[in-house]
Amino acid sequence: MDLYGTPDQILAHSNIGKRAPCCVGVRLASLRDVERCSELMGPIDDVCCLRVVPRSTGRYLDMIKKKICRWHFPDLRDNDLDWMFEIISCSMTNHNSCPSLVLPRDNLTHDGVKQLYETLSKSYVSPMSSQKMTIYCEPHSMLMWSPTSEKIKCVELSTITILQWKSELTGNRSTCQRMV
Repeated sequence: MDLYGTPDQILAHSNIGKRAPCCVGVRLASLRDVERCSELMGPIDDVCCLRVVPRSTGRYLDMIKKKICRWHFPDLRDNDLDWMFEIISCSMTNHNSCPSLVLPRDNLTHDGVKQLYETLSKSYVSPMSSQKMTIYCEPHSMLMWSPTSEKIKCVELSTITILQWKSELTGNRSTCQRMV
């Protein structure tokens, strides 16, 4: 069973004695949501950050030992990139092997795409790692049509892709490598 929602929704689900979920996705829409993540038991696989969450979100989740597999930033724009980079910076370390970015409905311009690739290549993708960073985006996104580095790949975000994440996280073929 997969579970997706705000921390309050996930906590309410776990308080009624239901079976623990295999995969947890958390939607963060406020500072309070970020702080409530400390009450969640077990790993968090996906985190969806709405623009209102603080830049310190990634540092906080790292501090409470949450290792994120996929960071979601819906409706990302060029002027959101510095905010996003600060959030993901703590999870782009040796402790968490190359988490993915999910960018549904991104509104990045050519300059924003260039900045995204350059910053990820220079600061977040280890030249020593054989693992590529994956960016999931919609087919019309400029990300799909721009050249990437050899350490970054773009994959079309689709229902099939999302279903593959489930099998990866439930043990059939894990690409989400958490170090606890």
